[in-house]
Formats: sequence, structure tokens, C-alpha cells
Amino acid sequence: MLKLPIITAQSSFEWRGDGRAILTLRKSNAPSFWRYLMNDPVKEAKELQTWWEMRDRHIEQLEDYILEEKAKDEL
Repeated sequence: MLKLPIITAQSSFEWRGDGRAILTLRKSNAPSFWRYLMNDPVKEAKELQTWWEMRDRHIEQLEDYILEEKAKDEL
């Protein structure tokens, strides 16, 4: 079970030919950052990987986006 709800109509998946699946999950509390996808991080899927290097490379853009979205919500 996922940690928080998602918007299924705006979420998608793609199967790759090499056995990988690409998931795009639209979080209901977006913009936000989930350190874990599952309720229990101890039981987190062993094969599940987050591309931390890509996240770290774009963390400033992510933080700016979150601030912009929060400012829009306050209007």
C-alpha cells in the first residue's frame, strides 16, 4: 500500500522491453516529496529504486516548484 493517496486518473505506467516498469504517480498532496512510497519503509519493495541522483541534481528546481505551487494555493 502506498504511503499517501494518488490521483489515479493522472498517474501512468510504462513497461520497458528490458523488464523494467516506469511509474509516474500524481500525488494528491502535490507538490511534495515522499521519502518512502510505502506505509512501512522496512517492507519497501527490494527491487524498487528511486533515482536519487536525478532528484539530487534537480533538488533546487523541486524546492522552487514547491514554493511556487504553495504561493498559488495561497492566492
